Amino acid sequence: MNNKEFDPEAQILVIDDDPDICALVQLTLQHEGHKVLTALTDLEGLQAFNENIDTIKLVLLDIALPGVSGVDVLEKLLKIDSSIPVIFMSAYIEDKAEASSFGAIDAITKPFDLEDLKRQVSAALTA
Repeated sequence: MNNKEFDPEAQILVIDDDPDICALVQLTLQHEGHKVLTALTDLEGLQAFNENIDTIKLVLLDIALPGVSGVDVLEKLLKIDSSIPVIFMSAYIEDKAEASSFGAIDAITKPFDLEDLKRQVSAALTA
């Protein structure tokens, strides 16, 4: 059991090219009390991350973005802030071990269960 408290200023960045996924994740996590930013491209995501680096505490990242691999985006995020936790959202990566081999802390398999999403986000923010 850890004692890390919920930070009301903390933001979660969701990078996914599917606007429906972004909206679903945003609404779900906002309902849990989180502030959520969304980006539909790698460039939008990296810009949002740079502009909000002090408040973003977690990134949810699609591994298959148009024209770029989520692994490449992850590498760029980690160059900016090596301590940022990233969870891959993917139909291709199925477990934490595989995700961590790329540098992410976890993976959630699409299509995902919203309760699983909330559990993984909560665990990442309190780790």
